[in-house]
Amino acid sequence: MSITIERILPGHFRAKVNGEWTQYMIVNGSLGLTGKGRNIYGIENLNTGKITWIGSLAAAKKLVTHWLKKTA
Repeated sequence: MSITIERILPGHFRAKVNGEWTQYMIVNGSLGLTGKGRNIYGIENLNTGKITWIGSLAAAKKLVTHWLKKTA
């Protein structure tokens, strides 16, 4: 299984499994201040619209990867 997370817009990242988009998108919740100081990132489930606020971008990527491996 190949999991990748790609930047699609500033502050927005989408997860792919084996080249197929998943329902998870990582969003920057710091009012568009991408790259300026401490940012908080959340994981949005595009199927439900629910956002789970995580913290750092690295932590959000790690959690999305974990969720996708768990469901595979």
